[in-house]
Amino acid sequence: MAHRIESPYDIVFSDQGKEWHGLARVVKRINRKTLSPLFFKLIETDWIEGAVTGLAGNGCVVRFPESKGIVADLRGRGDLNGNPDIIPMAVLTDQYRIIENETVFQAVERALDGLEHRVTTAGTLDRCRRFFVTVALEKFPGFEAGGDRYLSYLNFVTSHDGTVALQFYDSTTRIVCNNTLNMSLVGAKTMQVKIRHLPGAETQLTHISEVLNTVLEGRGRFATALDGLARKRVNEEETRDVITGWQYERLGKPPVMSARTRNAIGEICRLFSDGSGNQGRTRYDVWNGLTDYYSNGSGVGIKATSPQRTANALFGHAANLKIDFTKRILEEGGWESMVESGRAANPRGTSVFIAREKEGAVGKN
Repeated sequence: MAHRIESPYDIVFSDQGKEWHGLARVVKRINRKTLSPLFFKLIETDWIEGAVTGLAGNGCVVRFPESKGIVADLRGRGDLNGNPDIIPMAVLTDQYRIIENETVFQAVERALDGLEHRVTTAGTLDRCRRFFVTVALEKFPGFEAGGDRYLSYLNFVTSHDGTVALQFYDSTTRIVCNNTLNMSLVGAKTMQVKIRHLPGAETQLTHISEVLNTVLEGRGRFATALDGLARKRVNEEETRDVITGWQYERLGKPPVMSARTRNAIGEICRLFSDGSGNQGRTRYDVWNGLTDYYSNGSGVGIKATSPQRTANALFGHAANLKIDFTKRILEEGGWESMVESGRAANPRGTSVFIAREKEGAVGKN
């Protein structure tokens, strides 16, 4: 289940449409009243007992020391059609502090007070274990870079099972080809707020408003960096070298590179010239070729369903690869280092990996 929306417990609202998973409830406006079904109470249990069912202790009962259980109380929902309305979230340490969904939304409202904004989508995932809110700022909808238009969104995410701290980060989408990227993970740490569920967590929510200007400034820096890529000319040979070098380095410089990886290199090089909006001339085209491959192409899974591909591009392995390459291409000396690695891996312009595979050493990277 790539979308992680579990019926009947999870609800996702959107003012854009049914979203990529087709399960969103379409509404004209998302506000506190709209989200009221998601403002359920989270309850702590004082202690947890578990039945031991293994061969050595069948029928015994054991207590988990210094722990507590977290459950979601959905008894006020009325739309569960007879399904359980008390849902276990997790067993966590006594130090864990609950941050209610309503508290998160209040923090969002306070942080954006005075700014024209629109909540574009919000909801729960993983049987209510995660809560998210995505916001568009009316006066700061995005930016232009490399001759392209980008839309940007502020994202607020938290979990109730200890898997994710409360996070606030920025993301962007290139309109021409729907390439997606989590900008905050590419840029400085100050572009992202992360609050752990520990004592004092609610007090730290005030940091969200404090860092908002830094996030908006980060959009400007990112746009400037992309414009810089658009001014640096490259040819097909250098493009292949840099993509080969990036793959070679991230895979730990293997003696053999698999056919799958070589095919990925070839497809990214093709998108450098033939991808949507690309001209095959600059480092910006190289970057767009790679992000296109891991947003819309085979890099998100050849056999995967459409929802699985989208989820991978946004949140999965493909998303992480886009972030990694963007960091490398923007860091000082990153491009040159990858080109050098690519030439070391393939010194004569014809793959030494193919020759080695013919000798019987086939890689699986």
